[in-house]
Amino acid sequence: MQNIYVTGNDPLMRTPSYSNPSDLDLEIIRLQQAQQQLEQKRQQLQQVQIQPQQSQSPVWDEIDRITSELSESEFSMLNENQEFQKSQNLVMNILQQEYMKIMRPIVERSPEGKKALENHLSILKKWKKTISEDANKSLMLFQEYTEKYSNMTYAEFLKMKKEQKG
Repeated sequence: MQNIYVTGNDPLMRTPSYSNPSDLDLEIIRLQQAQQQLEQKRQQLQQVQIQPQQSQSPVWDEIDRITSELSESEFSMLNENQEFQKSQNLVMNILQQEYMKIMRPIVERSPEGKKALENHLSILKKWKKTISEDANKSLMLFQEYTEKYSNMTYAEFLKMKKEQKG
């Protein structure tokens, strides 16, 4: 085993030198103040965790209370109601929009999120081009059918086109 000797001004390897005893006293006072601040922050965090959280959304609480009281069959019947479905969809869309506002910047700032988004964008661009081409081909095919072959069914027209290619 080799002995390694470190020389130089490595702050981790040297001990602080206080030429004046009052400098050491000031450093001790500074460290005690920092320790007190950390203790105060720790106590604040504990108080936040201990205190029961007051609901900030009484309407949500009421919705949760009512739906939790429903049996499975009652909830199933409620979900079949068109008025409820429409209202539920509206609320869910708003939630999704708000969630996206909060999460988009967070995801974009993370390395994994940025990489996933860039990959998603490249796939989207590739497929958009392919889908656009396919949609144009389908539209042109349908236009040809309506202009020249409207006397036959569309299924017969497509079969005829397949046979022409084959």
